[in-house]
Amino acid sequence: MKKKYLKLFSFLSLFLFIAPSVSSCGSNEHYDDILRIYNWEDYIYLNDPDEGYTEKDLVEQFEDYIYETEGRKINVIYDTFDTNESMLSQIKTGKVSYDLICPSDYTIQRMIQDDLLEPFDEGSTPNYDKNVSDFLLNKLGAITITKYDENNNVIKEQGLVNKYARGYFWGTLGLIYNPNNGVIDPDEMRDDLQNWSCLWDDKYHNKVSIKDSMRDTYVAGIMEAFKSEFTSLRNDYLANKLSEEEYNKEVTKLFNRSDDEAISKVLDALLRLKENIFGFEVDSGKEDIQTGKIWINLAWSGDATYAMDQAESNENPVYLEYSIPNLGANIWFDGWVMPKGANKDLAQKFVDFISMSDIAAENVDYTGYTSFITSYEVFDLISNWYDPRYFENEELDPNYDISEGRLKDVSYVFGTDLTSYGYPDKYGFIDENGEVILDSNKNPIEPKFFVPEEETYRQIDTLFPDKEQLSYLAVMDDFPIDTRGKILNMWEQLKGTPMPLYAYILIGVGLLLVIGFILFTYLKKRYDRKQRKLRREELKLIENKNAL
Repeated sequence: MKKKYLKLFSFLSLFLFIAPSVSSCGSNEHYDDILRIYNWEDYIYLNDPDEGYTEKDLVEQFEDYIYETEGRKINVIYDTFDTNESMLSQIKTGKVSYDLICPSDYTIQRMIQDDLLEPFDEGSTPNYDKNVSDFLLNKLGAITITKYDENNNVIKEQGLVNKYARGYFWGTLGLIYNPNNGVIDPDEMRDDLQNWSCLWDDKYHNKVSIKDSMRDTYVAGIMEAFKSEFTSLRNDYLANKLSEEEYNKEVTKLFNRSDDEAISKVLDALLRLKENIFGFEVDSGKEDIQTGKIWINLAWSGDATYAMDQAESNENPVYLEYSIPNLGANIWFDGWVMPKGANKDLAQKFVDFISMSDIAAENVDYTGYTSFITSYEVFDLISNWYDPRYFENEELDPNYDISEGRLKDVSYVFGTDLTSYGYPDKYGFIDENGEVILDSNKNPIEPKFFVPEEETYRQIDTLFPDKEQLSYLAVMDDFPIDTRGKILNMWEQLKGTPMPLYAYILIGVGLLLVIGFILFTYLKKRYDRKQRKLRREELKLIENKNAL
């Protein structure tokens, strides 16, 4: 009895001793503030010494930054989601609560439409405002958001995306392919891949995979369904009948068609495509194209770059290429938004922190995606990755022979001067002494990537579209409310697996056998009843005779 109470007393004493520390660990009292972030997996810089990333996780760097600049001890809670749809469902139902989320373009549009977001305060992200690409800022500003007032009247408004979101990473949706597949001539394949119709071409039967994604696959469908209309627009543009702005506006309008006629035509096109492809995939396409299982994969530019890097680093290197077909294509983006009730102070400071030149470069280095931030550090990082002029000593060699290749103009992203990065008001690179680097002809070297001929259509061209491609790149709008159900139904029809002919034959034979069995049983029962009736009549006659 004494031992029992002694154990109980010991347990209570231990509990009373550890309770304060447990309570302290489980509470937020020792933090001045908390920031809750919700992002895609592997979409931010993480400490990984095995891969050469020795700095602290970026969220920890932010915690240190706030402590150093403000003397506040904060805690960043960082979680990840797998799809826009699951994230949005959780936010709408109140199952989760976050201060900062990184959805994709169409989800941002929908969250604005549904009044789920807090706007960014003016001047709250000065580093972002300073370093963001004007081209991308204008792209976001041109997105039209459809809203409804209290009387259910339609209101269309532009500029809301830049009010409620800050861009993070961006890219294109195109086709990654293996031109050295051993069957199709590489130059022939490159020509084929300039047109979305290559996906339907018999010569690539069972060698194509497309995304198991309703929106991304719809892009391929719309380009095929309205191929003649896109071609007509391009011809008018090339004939100077349309300005670049007018052309892009018309391409974007056609690209975003989701009316009944468009849905029907897209379904017909995709049903035909389904007969020609190897299959639908979520993430396996990057591996399948390296092994030769497929030759063409519908891919996001970031994934395409990753696949290229990985494929050429294998023991038996494979050199993949990327195409943005020339009639129209999708430019996508992911951005940071603040849900209603968010901790706006810390959320805005975090966005501004990761928009610093060096931090943005660190993020690009880890993720491999193309940043909205266009600082000198980001430019220099990508140059050191892929520009052969840098490979020897990681400094630009002004005497490098550029006779076989081209200088890729990316001024639409990085701007035409470096003054915003704190460099002299000159159009060119500077050396460690702040002097502008001159080429062999004493001309300032412009901030352009050099692309050797053999590197055409590879990493640099994948990460940054050529200037002439901008005219037909369109941001894909969120599907209108009244068409979402129809498009989902279209997708379900497409993904439904049709039965092969032999299955229909077996079912038909089975039905005939069942019908035959039922008919046989029915006729046999009638025959048996008739026989029993005759037997009873015979017995009655016999009984009557015996009675006489």
